Amino acid sequence: MRKKNLAIIAVTLTASVLAATLTGCGTRAKATDQEVVMEEEPIIVTDEADSEEATIETEDEITETEEVIADDGEVDTEMDGDILFYNEIGKYPDYLLSDVSYEAMEEKAVTAVDDIPVYSEEGFKVGHVKSGAAVVLTEHGINTRWYRFENPVSGTDYDYLCMLDDDLPKEEIPMLSAEEVKAEIIAAMLNRTDELPTILDEPTSDMEVYECRILREDDPGNFTVRRMKAIENEDTFEIGDYMTYYVECEEDGEFAICRIYYKDSRF
Repeated sequence: MRKKNLAIIAVTLTASVLAATLTGCGTRAKATDQEVVMEEEPIIVTDEADSEEATIETEDEITETEEVIADDGEVDTEMDGDILFYNEIGKYPDYLLSDVSYEAMEEKAVTAVDDIPVYSEEGFKVGHVKSGAAVVLTEHGINTRWYRFENPVSGTDYDYLCMLDDDLPKEEIPMLSAEEVKAEIIAAMLNRTDELPTILDEPTSDMEVYECRILREDDPGNFTVRRMKAIENEDTFEIGDYMTYYVECEEDGEFAICRIYYKDSRF
């Protein structure tokens, strides 16, 4: 009986050990599954990092491409670096120039202070003359403010390039001094066919005074018109109405302030 009991105990112990062993293997398997998941997570993180890096590089490439496209659509079609044509032009012309007729003119050299737009003969803005570059205008649009010149750049679709007068740099106009403006006024006073007036060296206390401002730009035709409006206007002051004058002028920026003292009415 004792041996039999021992055998039963042994069997029982063996079964317990096996049960425990089997239970332990299940735990490790589950743990192993967890470890596999844990080992895969770093791989996933690494993949995401690689993906982010790839995305960043792609975004950088897109940004660079956008910068190129945003560069006014210009291409390097140049004449000694002076004229730059646009790769794309508008769908509709900026000006209607198809009906403009041109005639030869004395050649006019133009040096761009800022970029000067150039247009096709149909009125599309196709490029610009770069700042500091020079071109020579050879034709003028009849009864218009347009000029044109032969396109010096080969390989383009334009035989001529057109420029608008408003876009050309303004030539510096010399200015008359205050004394020169005074001399012009006195010359107008003496421009009579009858008895000439007296021009005094200084005013007298019994004289009245008329004051006006005249732009001092020395462009003869326009200055004459401005002077006449200032001192030969019957609604304000008419220099032909008196016989005695004194004139003084002083500079005020681009203008001359002129005071005309007068007496001895002719009427």
